[in-house]
Amino acid sequence: TFSLSSKDNSLTDVNFGYNINLYDASHEFPVVTAIAIGQTETETGLGLVTGGGEVEIGREVTLSASFTGNEDADFLGWKTSEETTEFVSTLPDYTFIFEENSPTTYYAVFTEPNTYLTYNYTPATGEVELVSCSARVFNITIPSAIYRTTETLSEYIVTSMHDGTYNSGVFNQARPTLQSVLLPDTLTNIGSYAFYGCSELESIAIPSSVTSIGNSAFRYCRVLKSITIPSSVTSISNYTFQSCSELTSIILPNSLTSISSQSFSGCYALAEVYNYSSSITVGSDSSNGYVGYYAKVIYNASDLSGEKPASKIQVIGDVQYYVDGEDFIALAPEVARNSLTTLTLDSRTTEINQHAFEDCDSLTSITIPEGITSIGNYAFYDCIGLSNIIIPSNVTSIGNYAFNGCSGLTNITISEGVTNIDGSYVFQNCSNLISVTLPSTLITIGECAFRWCGRLTSITIPSSVTGIGGWAFQYCYALAEVYNYSSSITVSSDTSNGWVGYYAKAIYNASDLETEKPASKIQVIDNVQYYTDLESGDFIALAPSVARDFLTTLILDSRTTEINQHAFSSCSNLTNITIPEGVTSIGDSAFSECSGLTGDLVIPEGVTSIGNYAFNGCSGLTNITIPEGVTSIGSGTFQDCNSLTSITISEGVTSISDYAFYGCTNLATIYIDSSTIANGITSPWSYIYLMANATTLYIKDTITVTTAPNGWIVDSEGSGQVDGYVKYIKA
Repeated sequence: TFSLSSKDNSLTDVNFGYNINLYDASHEFPVVTAIAIGQTETETGLGLVTGGGEVEIGREVTLSASFTGNEDADFLGWKTSEETTEFVSTLPDYTFIFEENSPTTYYAVFTEPNTYLTYNYTPATGEVELVSCSARVFNITIPSAIYRTTETLSEYIVTSMHDGTYNSGVFNQARPTLQSVLLPDTLTNIGSYAFYGCSELESIAIPSSVTSIGNSAFRYCRVLKSITIPSSVTSISNYTFQSCSELTSIILPNSLTSISSQSFSGCYALAEVYNYSSSITVGSDSSNGYVGYYAKVIYNASDLSGEKPASKIQVIGDVQYYVDGEDFIALAPEVARNSLTTLTLDSRTTEINQHAFEDCDSLTSITIPEGITSIGNYAFYDCIGLSNIIIPSNVTSIGNYAFNGCSGLTNITISEGVTNIDGSYVFQNCSNLISVTLPSTLITIGECAFRWCGRLTSITIPSSVTGIGGWAFQYCYALAEVYNYSSSITVSSDTSNGWVGYYAKAIYNASDLETEKPASKIQVIDNVQYYTDLESGDFIALAPSVARDFLTTLILDSRTTEINQHAFSSCSNLTNITIPEGVTSIGDSAFSECSGLTGDLVIPEGVTSIGNYAFNGCSGLTNITIPEGVTSIGSGTFQDCNSLTSITISEGVTSISDYAFYGCTNLATIYIDSSTIANGITSPWSYIYLMANATTLYIKDTITVTTAPNGWIVDSEGSGQVDGYVKYIKA
């Protein structure tokens, strides 16, 4: 109010005011969960706004919003700018004192119903439950209230999130994209599986109004880094934060009375726990839902007096460390696991924690300091990009599965001074491992230590070794020669001593060894390893010296007499093989899963033995002839050769395993030269998988068939007759 006067004193006090302009914002820009553009074609949009006009400064103003275009739409609130995400009020009727000194614009924001979010309404209580989000949103704000018009405008308070399942949680559709969520302070319950699998969710603040969090609510939120449980929560359900692998710290409130099974299992980076609850003591074992299992700093209620103590966690480079005096324990990468490529640990590091670098897929190089004394369980599990490692001399303990699944490793050097590979499965499934250097100080090799290292060609066991755990070298198919200097262990070609000699063709025990290895009997000729018996002149094909997935053409040396078990298994790019006439036996699984082999398979006449699963999974083979010297076709020999259309069974064959032709779905034509087999097919159950898909059967005309195959008749006049065979067709 201003006092003005005129020359003649005729003017009295004059009041000045400003216009308040009202706009329906729903047409012009996206707000929280709605994109207003194109929502409706009605002139007034989704809603109608009234109030304002010329208003005196300091006077009360009421603005009103009501629905016109769609009575089921949501009203989100009033705001003062199109750009802002903040509402000055979420009530349809907004009353305030106008104290601005310039014209002011207010926007009423309406949303199309269920554009992203769907709800369950309870009119009796005026509450609403959030059921689902139907879009792949990145950031989202959940409103505290929803307004619906039936006969009158009603307000529903958002109090809960729906209990879902692993494929129907509230944010199931947004799992690949959701990064942040703002929850309303009216929320009391976060439903089961609500954020399950939201792998990009980086942060979330749980309101103090929340009293319960459902099972698996944040399971597999892999990049969620920290969480504070509000003091209103009394229990944590099963699997709530399981596999939140980047979660580094947790604050547990004093209200907490229980932590259920596996609540924090798989939280490998969880370095520090602040537990204010006097009802629960967190330890470093697997009690209380694993919450302290991976932690290096645990403060329980007795240690806490209101404020968190100074953390002992430091970040140096890309790695977190727990610092205890002069000892540094490497905990986990600070960067995302899938972006860490090179790892150089601080020189003060004394221990690598369990699971510290698990699943660092892009990690190609690691430098482990000399001060390291232990490498924890699963420390480098499935680091598939590593090519070689050096275990330093001071390491006294290597944990279970420490390097399991490091499929890119080709060389491992365990330095002098290391005494034990004491964990189980330490180097299991290092499928490209070719060379291992064991120190003269080594005493034990743990259970399954090198199991499934299918390309390891030789091993030298130091004289210091006194024990080899069970299955330590099981499925090391290419392990051709063993040099055993230990007088405590005798290696043989059976399954004792961890299968170390089971696949080997050259075994030298301590009594055969003086100071140097004898001349090897293993030769490499054209990318294939052979065991050479110089006295007999026999060559046994062992395995390719090149990687199995690079071998395309196989021409075996003409002196080859035997193809070893698993010798060429999983050579998936092998398209052509030439088996010499001198070969007499083909070992178990010798060409298993050679899916690139196509066309006819020529097995020489000299072959007398074909092992179980020898050609299992050779899905490109079309025709096979079994030579006369073979007497039996073993279990799974041609299993899943699903392109096989015809086979000739020689007169020497007297037995066929039921599963020899399991999965040969296109095997239509069968030639039988064996009287035993011809007279054995008496019912549909005889050699069931051999006959399952057959349409034509030829039996050698010199064979007297005493019992005709059940369901088949001689086709004496039909087409397709073959000289020397009697043709049968299905009756």
